[in-house]
Amino acid sequence: RTETSAERYFASAQGDYKLNEEHSALFVYGSYENDRFAGFEQQNSVAAGYADQIFKNETASLNYNAGPGYFYNKLNDGSTEEGGIIRLALEYKHRLSETSKFKQTFSTEAAVESDDNTKSKAETSLSATLMGNLSLKASYNVIHNTEVADDKENMDTTTSISILYLL
Repeated sequence: RTETSAERYFASAQGDYKLNEEHSALFVYGSYENDRFAGFEQQNSVAAGYADQIFKNETASLNYNAGPGYFYNKLNDGSTEEGGIIRLALEYKHRLSETSKFKQTFSTEAAVESDDNTKSKAETSLSATLMGNLSLKASYNVIHNTEVADDKENMDTTTSISILYLL
């Protein structure tokens, strides 16, 4: 007999419209998540705003985007929540060698109303090219929700090792 203890589906997309030859852009972001073990049947958000690069050199870069948005959550008990958010996302990349890189991402969708859920995510990863377009990636993910049911944890973590084929 098998028992499911975790099941999560997540999809997101972001489109950027470059404003100039530098790195500034306007963005539109949307996400959908279904994680029945976290207390949310679904969490949806959309946001739009400004994106830019804070710095870039030969081996590292730091980018951000920030803007207002809207969230809609459906809880496992059938009730719903919706409201305004401020989205902030950071992405730091550092090339360690010709074949390996470190990446750190962080995003938060901070609720405008203090009693609404604020959702934050972070991913730390290390990837290395094995050969050609084939890479190995090790990552550690953290998802934190400020408002969850009493029987749920605020923070979920995932550790993974993946083989990637880059087109």
